[in-house]
Amino acid sequence: MKLLNLEWGLGFKLNVFIFVSVGIIFYVIFLYNYDVSKKIVEKNLKTNAENLTTATVLRIDKVLSSVQKIPDNFAKDHRLFELFGGRDNEDITH
Repeated sequence: MKLLNLEWGLGFKLNVFIFVSVGIIFYVIFLYNYDVSKKIVEKNLKTNAENLTTATVLRIDKVLSSVQKIPDNFAKDHRLFELFGGRDNEDITH
């Protein structure tokens, strides 16, 4: 009397073959899906980083351009003052 029957039947062999084949197919599909998803996420991250950088640069430029108006106005006033014969503070005191 044999304790283990090592002769597998045709049905068992077909089941194992089918399950292994389906497992390999699913594994390949999941790897492909992972690769495509990874590329999409990287592309979106790059686009979002570019948009964020552009928005930040525009915000900084807006602040700096508004701050730059003050020295520009002082320079224009000083040039106009000198152009029309105005005197500096030193000339007035003497």
